[in-house]
Amino acid sequence: MDIKDFIKNLDKYTGPASYHLFESLVLDLVQKYSEIQSKPFIPHYRGKGKIEYDGFAPEGIYDLPGPTAIEIKLLRENIPYKSLRGTIEIAQSEEAIRSFLLIVGKNLTQNQKNKVSEMLRNPNVSPMILDLSDLEHLADDRGFAVNTVSDLSKSIFNNTISKGLKVAPNEWKEYRREYLNQLKQCFNSEGLALFLGSGVSKDAGIPVWNDLMYKLSIELIHDTLSHEMEVNECEETYIIKRLKSINEASPLILAGYIQAGLEDSFREIISKILYKNYMLSNRYSDSLNAISEMCKTGKISSIVTYNFDSLLEEILDEKGFRFKSIYRDVDFPLRNELAIYHVHGFLPRNKAIYEGLSESLLVFSEEGYHSLIKDPYCWSNILQLNLLREKTCLMIGLSVIDPNLRRLLAISAKRIEKPKHYVILERQEFKLSSDTSNEIRDETLREFANIHQKLQEQSFQELGLNIIWIESYDEIPAILESIRG
Repeated sequence: MDIKDFIKNLDKYTGPASYHLFESLVLDLVQKYSEIQSKPFIPHYRGKGKIEYDGFAPEGIYDLPGPTAIEIKLLRENIPYKSLRGTIEIAQSEEAIRSFLLIVGKNLTQNQKNKVSEMLRNPNVSPMILDLSDLEHLADDRGFAVNTVSDLSKSIFNNTISKGLKVAPNEWKEYRREYLNQLKQCFNSEGLALFLGSGVSKDAGIPVWNDLMYKLSIELIHDTLSHEMEVNECEETYIIKRLKSINEASPLILAGYIQAGLEDSFREIISKILYKNYMLSNRYSDSLNAISEMCKTGKISSIVTYNFDSLLEEILDEKGFRFKSIYRDVDFPLRNELAIYHVHGFLPRNKAIYEGLSESLLVFSEEGYHSLIKDPYCWSNILQLNLLREKTCLMIGLSVIDPNLRRLLAISAKRIEKPKHYVILERQEFKLSSDTSNEIRDETLREFANIHQKLQEQSFQELGLNIIWIESYDEIPAILESIRG
């Protein structure tokens, strides 16, 4: 397979995935060329400062003097001159870089190359550009074989595992600082769109998905099936646990089972369960308070929430902030109102102040998800796609396992080379417990946890998401405060 055919085949892949494949191809070619020149080459080199180079040649490469920083761009869109100039300036100050090699995945005219060289010029750094035709000549002249997409995918997977084994203990914290700085700059310049999941309301007593399913199962057994059969308390508990274990792999099937069983009383029962614990504590979560403070700055353009509850509306109302809850295709915000889009349905605590709640599609089971996926022109799908394409989005309290959200992320990431959105996720640790076998080493578990984390990061990047890792959801308010500044 030649390089041109390889790049044509990349159109089948989502944006960041195609970028990783192209990057892997180029790094393979550069590595082979460096070996011919008997010069060292380091892929994915993280320098003394904040920059990670796609490649780093300490003694130079081609006719370029070393050290040489290497950046690889597939370039489905325009050349990002500003960010490249910034990379050169930082690299020169931190690493004493003497040359900068830019490798792009499309053909440039000589005039375009000259223009790029001029725009990237730095008094102390020599720039060089290799385009698609240069890569073809390099591969042909040296007889380099171009790997198939399948081989490169395997290589990326193996490299990710290798990086996981070499990762420094607190490297994730360094990336988190970088991502938070990027978010802060974006927040202050163009604003953010927020995507909210059940994690933001958990501290206020609103049940997360698993808890909600468990409590609905209790309602189904206790109030519905018990009318048809005699069930004692122990039997009821056992049946609920078995239901949960049987359907753990497919919670949406259990959700449909519950919804069908509760029939017309479903919305009423789910509303009662939603607010039961909140009514006892009568306090908002710290995360919701932090989100409301971000809203008050006027720099949150929109909020997409997958939650049924109205706690965010209540706290914003208390603070005198103007907003509009949108849960139907006929609803639109006024110019001075913050739009809160309930894309999975809305079950507010005070139903009297909202119109047309029954018209809201309650996305709870497989049937609801199928309705969203089958209707590409559904208002909620179009709204989410527009925000993902046009804004920088921060996802809070979401696990990102929602099949429709993942589908929309994949569509929106099609034309981007690097992730532009962010998600806050809790790190998973693999720790020894008191009943663990003595043959299991703590070091092995730590290494596997690092590999698992790197594979997650790779997977999320292909959906256009950077992961901001936290050790506990209690950190979310402080994270949001740091973005707000």
